[in-house]
Amino acid sequence: MSVVLGGSQYIAATNVLPHNQTPDLVFCTDAHGQSNPIPSEYFAQHPTALKYPIGDGLLWNVVIIGGRNSFIRNTDRLRGTVHMKKRQLTKLGYHVSLVPFMEYSRKSLRAKLNCLERVLQESTLHLEGKIDTAFSHLRRQHGGVVNEQQKIDVAAAQTKIQLNTQQKRDSDSQAQANVKRIEAAFAALNL
Repeated sequence: MSVVLGGSQYIAATNVLPHNQTPDLVFCTDAHGQSNPIPSEYFAQHPTALKYPIGDGLLWNVVIIGGRNSFIRNTDRLRGTVHMKKRQLTKLGYHVSLVPFMEYSRKSLRAKLNCLERVLQESTLHLEGKIDTAFSHLRRQHGGVVNEQQKIDVAAAQTKIQLNTQQKRDSDSQAQANVKRIEAAFAALNL
């Protein structure tokens, strides 16, 4: 989840509702759906108090990890306590998403990320490209580039870096030429 958001500074596992024993994942976004670091004031709230969303312009999200005990046995229906938790979090001002264990456990990395993508549609996070980026990052971290599409993505990123470097060099040489012209103009004016 932290890879999807852009780093561990964007997410926290905490008990938003102190009367619930299982922690939830909390993150916030700006109005455009971009990840925002969690303000330190959020963690300054007393551990046994309700954790209210804070910060002007921030949209707060909670991801509930729905374990086996969150569902009625042999069904995909949530238990009443989980429904109550979702309602309470919503009333506090959070956007609530739930990751069901049966869709997430014992799955491939791609399937897990697809599950997160589906679940996070209910959040305020702008997901465009984040899941594919997370997949590429995690696969590289665990064994290198694995398929042709990733090779193309890596080559495109390297080309972009080379173009940016060349543009910077061109810009620097143009700036140096401008400085020489200005110095020549001042010299001509005897300044």
